[in-house]
Order: sequence, then structure tokens, then C-alpha cells
Amino acid sequence: MDLSDSLRFLERPGCHLCDDAWEIVDDLGHGAVERVDIEHDDALLMTYGLRIPVLLKGEEVLAEGRFDQRSLKKQLKRLAR
Repeated sequence: MDLSDSLRFLERPGCHLCDDAWEIVDDLGHGAVERVDIEHDDALLMTYGLRIPVLLKGEEVLAEGRFDQRSLKKQLKRLAR
């Protein structure tokens, strides 16, 4: 299963938690993860504005807020089955 096809990383400019979380996502090496600035999408801003950063697989939230590398690895492994 190619997880990179539908992984989206929701962020906003100037968010230090987003920067930290992106480093974790990028270090996991799952290829092209779509980075989405929620400031340009009213629906995403309303839904996730206070929860960012958020990593989505389709509509499923894999991680939000402060990312934990170990937990995220477990989530991605579960999805790959």
C-alpha cells in the first residue's frame, strides 16, 4: 500500500508546532506527503483551525497537535496492513 498517495499534512504559516511535526513526518520517509495551508480553505480552517498540525489519511486523523514519532509509526504501520 502506498501511503503517500493520500497523506495530507495540514498546517498554517508561523506555527511552530507545525514545523516540529513536519520534521517528524518528513523523517519517516513516506514519500510525497501533501502539505496543505489551511488558511486557503475555509472548511479546513473551521474544522482543524485549533487542532493543527494534523496528519490525515483520507479523512482519518492519524496525528494532531504535538506529534509523537513512535505513535505515528504505529499508525502508519497499521494502515499498511
